[in-house]
Amino acid sequence: MNTQLVNSLVQIIQSLSSEEQQLLQQKLSQTSNSTQILDIIDEHRKAIHTRRQNQPFNPGIDEIFTQMREERSQELQNSLMSNSEKA
Repeated sequence: MNTQLVNSLVQIIQSLSSEEQQLLQQKLSQTSNSTQILDIIDEHRKAIHTRRQNQPFNPGIDEIFTQMREERSQELQNSLMSNSEKA
């Protein structure tokens, strides 16, 4: 363990203003929250794989995204065409 580094960090943190210490605490909390969120996502992923008995999505998620984009593009195009016909 690097005791000298830890002691230096403590001195640096103690030398911060109260605003800077609050900002540091917020940043550390955000990192902790991000880790917790990633853990939750991983738990959900595992549950989905277990429920699906490790069978892949069919069609694949990339194909689903592509299909959704194409559908949205078609909806936008139809909307633009109907608006131009009204004008």
